[in-house]
Amino acid sequence: MKKQEIPEKFYKGDDHPTAYTSGELKRLLDELPDDFPINQGYGDGGVVVVVYNYKHDDAHIQFEEVEED
Repeated sequence: MKKQEIPEKFYKGDDHPTAYTSGELKRLLDELPDDFPINQGYGDGGVVVVVYNYKHDDAHIQFEEVEED
């Protein structure tokens, strides 16, 4: 991946962007390069995107760590 410009709000200071809805998250991700790696916790990176409680009042997205073999 070649080095690309990343808005400072993602890496400077203590007030990093926060998303509370999928729309807010998509707008934030649009500010980053498409090939920018995702890493959560330990391992080689990536996240599992899960929708919990689908068709219920408390449906939500949760990002989980990729399980390695």
